[in-house]
Amino acid sequence: VVTNQAGIARGLYEEKDMHAFHRALEEELKKENNAYADAIYWCPHHPEAVYEAHRMSCDCRKPNPGMILQACKDFDIDVTGSFIVGDKWSDVQAGKNAGCKTILVRTGHGAKEFAEKRDQAADHYAADIFEAVQFILREE
Repeated sequence: VVTNQAGIARGLYEEKDMHAFHRALEEELKKENNAYADAIYWCPHHPEAVYEAHRMSCDCRKPNPGMILQACKDFDIDVTGSFIVGDKWSDVQAGKNAGCKTILVRTGHGAKEFAEKRDQAADHYAADIFEAVQFILREE
């Protein structure tokens, strides 16, 4: 999982709140689907952050590819054979910047993002994460 956390930079919530959410997400994945995330990479940075420590431009904030490339390094993953699935064009752009295939889902922000920016092509579009996973499995 790679996730921008601008809410931390903007002072909307704290890192401990994000970690609690991630733990709940991992528990739900395990309980409902017997699934798990190998790791969660997160970026608390934003050029307009209220906290000076987080006020910066960085390589990890999507659409930059830093988190994806770090995950590929940490887990010895071939980025060109990988997919990024997201509901924002910054997710798609991060995937393209890293060199992987991209899927925009139309849940969350995805429907609005697609309607507003159709010219920014993802490699594939899916109704939701489950359809995206089915597509990825068929591709293998």
